[in-house]
Amino acid sequence: MELQNRKFETEVKLGDILTLEALNKAFSAYLETIYHKTLHSEIKQEPSKFFREKENVKRSVEMSHVIKFFLHQEKRCVHRDFSDISLDGKFYKVNPKFRGDKVIVRFDPFSAMKQLFLYSMESQYLGIAELYDRHIKREENIPSYPVQEKPKHKLIELMLKNHQKQLQDQAKSIDFVKIMQQKRWPFLSFIQEMALVLGLKGSLSSFNSSELELLKKFHDRHSKLNKPFLYQAAQKTERMTLSHMLLALQQL
Repeated sequence: MELQNRKFETEVKLGDILTLEALNKAFSAYLETIYHKTLHSEIKQEPSKFFREKENVKRSVEMSHVIKFFLHQEKRCVHRDFSDISLDGKFYKVNPKFRGDKVIVRFDPFSAMKQLFLYSMESQYLGIAELYDRHIKREENIPSYPVQEKPKHKLIELMLKNHQKQLQDQAKSIDFVKIMQQKRWPFLSFIQEMALVLGLKGSLSSFNSSELELLKKFHDRHSKLNKPFLYQAAQKTERMTLSHMLLALQQL
């Protein structure tokens, strides 16, 4: 197994892979076509077979519920002239109606940091601030790389080709209609996220019985309801109330 790993590393060093995306694709192909199909010295069997045998102990987690507990937050003031906020030397465009306002920004520091989530000082969701370049003209310094000798053997290309074929074969047997039906947004997740958007506690107790009944009927009627639609509606509505939110969702 160690020999196979060194062989892949050698192929990468001799090849012309210059981007992280290309390297990730090549590594995924290597995992699926070679690593998972080779006898492992420690577990004494193929990793793919070992993994299938342990599937009954896996637990799934809805990442949209988990990730928000790990978001960092900081206080910022929206620039009166540029209608943006600054974070770690980068600028993010904000709706002009919030010029001069103090806001709370929440973000994932381990992401590409292309957008921030905006909240009022009372924790009411305000929308998304997108990364942008405040300076129109900027000189680009493009580094030059030495020409590397291409490998004699196209091992990585062969792995990519075999991996692509595996993915196509797997896709033919997938019932995508059934999968989409199973992934409908759960009602409990819907009302919890709605409560957070409205600046409430984010639980069933945030709504009274008549409001819950209204939310349940709305959820039953709209099978394509999802979290991105909810936050799009929050950006479009003029008043952050339950009735206005449902109206904005209806229009989407």
